[in-house]
Amino acid sequence: MGSVSRLVLYLNVGIPVMLELLVMLIGTGVSKGTYSLLLVWEAWVVLPGVLAAINLALFALRIEQSFLRCSAFMLLGLLIAVVVGYLNWGLSTKRLLNPDGLTVSVVTELVVYYMCVVGMLFLVVKGGQMLFGALLKK
Repeated sequence: MGSVSRLVLYLNVGIPVMLELLVMLIGTGVSKGTYSLLLVWEAWVVLPGVLAAINLALFALRIEQSFLRCSAFMLLGLLIAVVVGYLNWGLSTKRLLNPDGLTVSVVTELVVYYMCVVGMLFLVVKGGQMLFGALLKK
């Protein structure tokens, strides 16, 4: 694996883990309702948005040549964030190996959502490349 791929991997794995740790740290000083809102906002909006922006920038600036690799590393980073978030929840509630149905549902929905975000981003970028490539050849 080249140094550029390593950089993309480190960014896509490091940022989600650091964001999860930051949210856990902030959660120690705020009310439970605010912490819940922060968790939802971070998981459903901030994390996918930040990783999408970073990967699009890496690809647009030609730092990474393969957007498929960017997408794969982005999905890996998002799934690692799910694992870190689940471990945080499980260790704080002491129900790591015995989750309730709602928790299983939310984690499953989050994984499917992340897969859809990465898939749509990949399709939009590849479709844009094909469209603009065809327009530039005319």
